Amino acid sequence: MSAQSITGLADVIRQARTALAGVPAVADAMKTTTASVLSKVEQVQALVGELKSAEAELAGVLSQGGNGAPPLEIITDSAPAIQTFFPGPIIQVPSPQPSVDAIHDDTGAVARLKLSI
Repeated sequence: MSAQSITGLADVIRQARTALAGVPAVADAMKTTTASVLSKVEQVQALVGELKSAEAELAGVLSQGGNGAPPLEIITDSAPAIQTFFPGPIIQVPSPQPSVDAIHDDTGAVARLKLSI
């Protein structure tokens, strides 16, 4: 072998050593990241389980149909539907004004009641 070939081979070996020197750090970072991802996947799986339980609970409540009373309205093909709105003008109701009562004044402070016998 010529000296030039040996120098070239030595350069390749140095570059390989440099590349291999960083492999343990990359492997450690990969292990840490993998553990973090697996932990998050477990959290998501637990959350999905909780959501499925909540869904089943809600479905059970809805299937009970309320408080046991008969439905308020049954619409069939032969019965007319009940109108659920009232036609006419909209009435504006004034907003309430501050007032004083026996317990609270208009600032919200509590007044003491005096009882006499």
